[in-house]
Amino acid sequence: MTDTPEQNSNQPLRSVALAPGQIEVGERLRKAKPHRVEVMAADMQVQGQLQPILVCEAETAGKYQLVDGGQRLAALIAIKAAFVEAVVLPASYGSGLRRYAQIMANVNREELTKLERAEYLSELRDVWQELNPTAQHGGDRRSARVRAVKDQMAEDQNKSAILALSNQVAEEVGLSRRSFFNAIEIAKGLPPAIKDRIRETWIADHQAGLQALAKAEPDQQERACDILLSDPPEASTMADALLLAQGRALPKNDDKHYHRVTATWSRLSTKSKRAFIDEHKREIIAHARKQGWTI
Repeated sequence: MTDTPEQNSNQPLRSVALAPGQIEVGERLRKAKPHRVEVMAADMQVQGQLQPILVCEAETAGKYQLVDGGQRLAALIAIKAAFVEAVVLPASYGSGLRRYAQIMANVNREELTKLERAEYLSELRDVWQELNPTAQHGGDRRSARVRAVKDQMAEDQNKSAILALSNQVAEEVGLSRRSFFNAIEIAKGLPPAIKDRIRETWIADHQAGLQALAKAEPDQQERACDILLSDPPEASTMADALLLAQGRALPKNDDKHYHRVTATWSRLSTKSKRAFIDEHKREIIAHARKQGWTI
């Protein structure tokens, strides 16, 4: 029987007041942002701590491992608070469940950038697979084709189960199947060094730009970041930066419109394509006659 969040949801949580020195922060996916900590600290000096942090018992007696609330903790330390209000997860929660709790506490926050959300959703998948080892596939030594089919079937089953597990996330952030796996592609397609370069820039919150960058070759990713983050920038869009990174020239204004229409055309429905053709019927027929097309 696999260890899932649902099986532990009925176990009681307890609230405690901890000294800041009792809390171990460790490595965190989402680092505390100085400007956010400064604002929180100013607010806490007036209102105090309104929302507890989430912790679990550490291996060292009397110590607790931070699960969620890194920025709140940093703000409390900044104002030299004597105690930190915390909720303690049950001791029965393993590392996978603790990580799951942290992800679910962060993934639906409005202040997350598109990059941060992609990282959390990608780790949500990894944690789900850790909590459900029987869903993993492997060890099949049959032909490559048969194994590929089996792997795809297992992957599809995993995707459905992961989405079922994250229904709460889907409802609260409007998450669709497509956006869930687009986020995973972004997180997996960008190496740590690139993520660190763009984390505090406009690129981190630009979905289309992140997707395009994640699909590029590593050297092109580096070059595109150089182009966009130079002072002044050598390009204003990710699409243009990737063109330059590939050693290609930027299109002229008229060509830009052409490329935009061409890229959009493939995403139009049949109904929309027909409406477009009907609207430009006269020009299309005139061009067809000029080219000698037979209709």
